[in-house]
Amino acid sequence: MTTDRGPLRAPGPHDVHVPPVPKPRPPGAQVESATPQGVERHAQELVHEAGSVRKAKRAIDSAMQKETGSDFREDQLAVKWGFKSRKELLAASTPIYDQEGDSWWATALADGRWSVWNQNTIRPGMYSSLDEAMQGLSKPAADEKSSTKYPEGF
Repeated sequence: MTTDRGPLRAPGPHDVHVPPVPKPRPPGAQVESATPQGVERHAQELVHEAGSVRKAKRAIDSAMQKETGSDFREDQLAVKWGFKSRKELLAASTPIYDQEGDSWWATALADGRWSVWNQNTIRPGMYSSLDEAMQGLSKPAADEKSSTKYPEGF
């Protein structure tokens, strides 16, 4: 004997929405990470370098505060190169490292060229690609005096 419940009605505003039951995963199945490729590896390296997850998180929080805060030199550099803000300058930049392990930024400028700089120095010359900028950074400057220190009033 079947009971006829009548036609199905559209759910009302007070009806409880019950999500479907997720399919069970077999033991050991890998869940895909929402983290961009390569970032998780960098995070693992940071944890190992910092010595603990807590110290790595503290370093990330500190870096985040520096990213959102103002920095006079970088603000001025952004304006000099035609960016509206430091945030826009950093968005157009890629972190790179020289042979000594010092960190630098390679920035894509509006005219398609790349410039290399860090907190204290603007590397002389413009490069036509990111690869060329990285190669230029790996070569020692012919004369360290040729690197342009940030002028205080620029």
